[in-house]
Amino acid sequence: MPETIKDLSVQVEGGGIALTWSRPTRYLDGKPLEELAGFVVFRKEITLTCPQCPAVYRERVALAVEDQQKFLKKQKFRYVDGQLTPQVSYHYRVFSRLTDGSLSEPSNEAKLTWRP
Repeated sequence: MPETIKDLSVQVEGGGIALTWSRPTRYLDGKPLEELAGFVVFRKEITLTCPQCPAVYRERVALAVEDQQKFLKKQKFRYVDGQLTPQVSYHYRVFSRLTDGSLSEPSNEAKLTWRP
């Protein structure tokens, strides 16, 4: 299993929320990570009118690795979420996906309330 992403952050960018994170480089046992196929971004939405209402994370997008050599050199990744509703708090987590389809543990949670 790959290392967990620990530096997921969000910020307003143009008409959306930009997520950024660092690429994991090792497996949990310390060996170099070579079988990374991409990332899966999950999102949950909490309305300000009902902050205590239950909300679950749902898959937002799967980002695949196209060029493995170029990918291994890239250190930071980003995704811009543009499908947003005003006055909703968006919470995100990112998972690393290996070539066998397995997922890492979830990243730290990053959240932002959309106020265009």
